[in-house]
Amino acid sequence: MLSLAGGVRFEWQPGQGLGFADVELPQGGTLLLLGPSGAGKSTLLALIAGLLTPSAGRVVVGGADLYEARCRRC
Repeated sequence: MLSLAGGVRFEWQPGQGLGFADVELPQGGTLLLLGPSGAGKSTLLALIAGLLTPSAGRVVVGGADLYEARCRRC
């Protein structure tokens, strides 16, 4: 399962960033990312992969909050 909740946002500078809609995707589901250049498709994939940390919101994959899991290892 993939869940983006709480207004996931990534900011590269204070006040400059991208916001993403909340999404619930069941295990085995399909998600289409479609948009123009600069819309945030690659940024969203990097957030889901755990390569970037969201400024706000939660990214949950397989029941584990990626940001919380990363902080426990800090």
